[in-house]
Amino acid sequence: MASSLPIVSPIFFIMLSLLLLISLCEGFDFVVGGNKDSWKVPLQSPDSLNHWAETQRFRIGDTLVFKYNNSTESVHLVNEEDYLACKTLGNHTIFNDGHSKFHLMESGSFHFISGSQGHCQMGLKLVVVVMSPRPAVNGTVHSPPISLALPSPGPSALSPSINQAVPRTSGNEFISVIMGLGSFIGHMIIFELM
Repeated sequence: MASSLPIVSPIFFIMLSLLLLISLCEGFDFVVGGNKDSWKVPLQSPDSLNHWAETQRFRIGDTLVFKYNNSTESVHLVNEEDYLACKTLGNHTIFNDGHSKFHLMESGSFHFISGSQGHCQMGLKLVVVVMSPRPAVNGTVHSPPISLALPSPGPSALSPSINQAVPRTSGNEFISVIMGLGSFIGHMIIFELM
């Protein structure tokens, strides 16, 4: 019985380390503006969306969730020049499904404007700055590959007064992983005792 402990302990610590690594790599969903009604006019102030963004800490792997009425609004991912000019025509990535997600897959600044030039000029625009990844122990930086933004549905709405980041994984998934890990370790112990 004592001989199975050295075999189970390294396996347990490896599995636990993998579980912690997976949980640390998870991104968060940020509902733009902090609630489901933020991507529309009139705004509280012309800079309210950017003030909200300045209070958040966006990292690679996070997702912006834009909620809006798609009969009156859309979201354009634009360059800085088109952002400043509220230029709605050009080579833009356009989201128009009413519940769009933009996955932040690289560090840097991302500029979004309303598809309605008048709404953009009223302040319906946003700049999000994604933090660089932290350097590894040896000083190199590991960045994930660049990917295209694809609109996709998904729910979430929170009050602007609380943290707007919502983890993408549910508690049920976490419990399933823990139960699977426990089952695996239990089988290893039983197998070693036989």
